[in-house]
Amino acid sequence: MKDRLPRKLAAILYADVVGYARLTGNDEEGTHRRLSEYLDRLSAAVARHHGRVVHYAGDAVLADFSTATEALTCAADVQRELAEKNSDTPEGSKVEFRVGVNLGEVIEDRGDIYGDGVNVAARLESLAEPGGICISESVRSAIGNKLDLVYEPMGEQSVKNIAEPVRAYRILNSDHSKSTAAAPVVSSRASEKPSIAILPLVNMSGDPEQEYFSDGLTEDIITSLSHFRDLFVTARNSSFAFRGQSPNIVEVGRRLGVQYVLEGSVRKAGNRIRITAQLAETRAGGHIWAEHYDRDLEDVFSVQDEVVRIISAALIGQVEHDGHEFAKRKPPSSLKAYDCVVHGLNSFYKWTQADNHYAREMFERAIAIDAGYAPAYAWLAEAHFREGLNAWSASHVKSFSLFYEYARKAVALDDNDSRTHTSLGVAYLFQSQHDLARAHLERALALNPSDTRALVHLARCEALAGDPSKAVERLAEARRFNPLAKYNWYAGQIDYIARRYEDAIGVLSGVSSPNALVHAFVAASQGQLGNAGQARDSASLFVSTARSLIDASGAPTPASWVQFVTVRYPFRRQEDTEHLIVGLESAGLA
Repeated sequence: MKDRLPRKLAAILYADVVGYARLTGNDEEGTHRRLSEYLDRLSAAVARHHGRVVHYAGDAVLADFSTATEALTCAADVQRELAEKNSDTPEGSKVEFRVGVNLGEVIEDRGDIYGDGVNVAARLESLAEPGGICISESVRSAIGNKLDLVYEPMGEQSVKNIAEPVRAYRILNSDHSKSTAAAPVVSSRASEKPSIAILPLVNMSGDPEQEYFSDGLTEDIITSLSHFRDLFVTARNSSFAFRGQSPNIVEVGRRLGVQYVLEGSVRKAGNRIRITAQLAETRAGGHIWAEHYDRDLEDVFSVQDEVVRIISAALIGQVEHDGHEFAKRKPPSSLKAYDCVVHGLNSFYKWTQADNHYAREMFERAIAIDAGYAPAYAWLAEAHFREGLNAWSASHVKSFSLFYEYARKAVALDDNDSRTHTSLGVAYLFQSQHDLARAHLERALALNPSDTRALVHLARCEALAGDPSKAVERLAEARRFNPLAKYNWYAGQIDYIARRYEDAIGVLSGVSSPNALVHAFVAASQGQLGNAGQARDSASLFVSTARSLIDASGAPTPASWVQFVTVRYPFRRQEDTEHLIVGLESAGLA
């Protein structure tokens, strides 16, 4: 077997002159003089930013750098400097460069570099505007918020001789010394997202043939996490450049520009497999989460799918938790749109009236900063929903109406975000449009199979549609992929709908800080069992809890406590509504 050529991870800059043949045809000598001067300036900039000019090819330049930050800073400096030089040059004589920057693996041989990493940089250059810069998603992920640039997504671009489409970004202001206050916030917001690199899982089986499984698992985790729209995940090429190494986590963070790194291993023995995973933060290299998974290998693909979804759910939960902890330490006056949402979610998940009100204010602030930020509308919709459901507002009708309005806005702004479809799905459910509700919740799961919130709400949708057995399956799936969540509140309602009253009472008793509706379902279950005394006690607790909420919100006292509950449960079948009414009335409610 021939020795493999040496490879390395590099940030590649490719620059080419716009319309060089036309320029030389108009003024051959003058163009050559200007080109020579500009190439000297470009070469000096590369050296200044710790890069290396690999070679010149007529009017084109190929350079490589150890980090994406250095490569893009160099590109921005060069374009600014040349724009200033061109300001006094007649329009038909200006020498302008297009620049492409990519981060990827390259083959290094005899002082030159080759491979798809270089080819992608060259294709990105052709997508740039004269005097502009175009970068790949791997560069965008690695840069994070290090540079004061505005990045405009160009979507996936099909380019010559590259098998897979390339997701590209256009730099809107190549002068990173300028203020970007007037630039569209939608582009700069992406730099504020948490970022993670998934290093290749190490094959510990002692069998090189098992490499395919560990590689496939790594790639699937990258793909799964990429479905979360508020998380930057470095591209496969960037992560796999560390294969076979034992890299320092801090160094990985510096080179890839990420806040988190996932590393782990796969060990296969007979028909058993153990997968380990650990999440580290790159500021100091400390581990913040670790887990292992033991499985039988009867169906390798189902095991792979299950473990990927469990790891993805656990990782996104840990990253969100870390973001919430950071939000606690960040003064609200300094927050931007994304940070406002994270700050709001920290309160939203505390499940109290005051915290929900504060969360709603933070989501509203995010929208005031960036009116096109879809997740802010989705979470604002959820906050109104929670207010209506828990009687935290003066009118549940108005709260549900706002829920529907903001959820529709969220989907209109971003049709490819699972959270926007989850919100709209639940909104349709509470508009009693069950088919549309299921369609949007299934769309959410198609966009992100690891979104356990969508699974839980789909369980709620199945239960209210009269299929509690299907609801149990959905809830079990959510628990499997998010084992730390109990979901007792949803499980108790499903048990009641399925006429399993004792199970409902047992499960609902495990709900921490139960709200009024928890007490209502316990009362209904006791009523259905004929436990008159316990039913009355639970009914009394429901009324006192609900009344305190109504007094706090300023809502009028309901004419019927039974109706207070049933309007919050849009069953598809009248028989299920009647079933709930009978249980509540059996507990002494009217």
